[in-house]
Amino acid sequence: MTARTARPARKSTATAAPTATPAPTQASPEATVAPVTAPDADQAAPATYAIPPFDADTDDQAAYVATVGTTYRDADKGTKAAIRKAWGVFQSDALNALDMTRLSLVKDVNAVMVTSRPVAEVDPADAYVIHLTALTEATRLASNAFAEAHGQEAWEAMVARVPAGVGNGDLTDDEVTARDALATKLATVRTGSRRTGPQRSVAAHIKSALDAAPDGTILTCAQVHNHRSDAYGPDESPSVGAIGAAHGREMDGIASVTNDAKVKGFRAQA
Repeated sequence: MTARTARPARKSTATAAPTATPAPTQASPEATVAPVTAPDADQAAPATYAIPPFDADTDDQAAYVATVGTTYRDADKGTKAAIRKAWGVFQSDALNALDMTRLSLVKDVNAVMVTSRPVAEVDPADAYVIHLTALTEATRLASNAFAEAHGQEAWEAMVARVPAGVGNGDLTDDEVTARDALATKLATVRTGSRRTGPQRSVAAHIKSALDAAPDGTILTCAQVHNHRSDAYGPDESPSVGAIGAAHGREMDGIASVTNDAKVKGFRAQA
């Protein structure tokens, strides 16, 4: 009997489960810290100003205003700005409340702050030299513009009607009237020799705005506010509220009217 040979054990055909791949380790986010800038020890703090208390019943207004003026005159540029801002808020509040006592006070304070500014010394002849040479140059430019627009022949005919020297030539009466009115305006010279501390007249400011506008123009309170005049200087102007308060008041050469949109305004009055 032949002995049977033992077969080797059969390998299992079952598929082994794959080894799980470990999840990648997430890097912890680095904390972002905003840099802290140390305050500059040399940087000056913004200038501040507190309006001194005032009692209309016990305090001398003239002395109080003089003290404010002295403080303003001796202050540096930043403090001057803070003083003007503080009194500007004071004035707005007084206008809103129609507090005549406070309005009287701030009017005097504004006046003394303006007159505390230095006087600008200007030779009045300088303004006349510029003005006269500008008129001559304007004549040349106007003549050239007409020649370019209408031709040489029309230019020669136009020049023939221009009076030589003083006189009216063959101008009509209406032309003479218009010429004289325009000449009066053109002859006005601003010398710049006034103090830089104007008197802050609302009426004068309105009149200046109307003089700068075409004849018959109605200017609203806001438009007058946007104008700059000698009455307030190059950097300031009366508030819209102060201008509106002048509406209806009798002012030389100024008529209080309303425009087509029923908005209050002013027009030059002959």
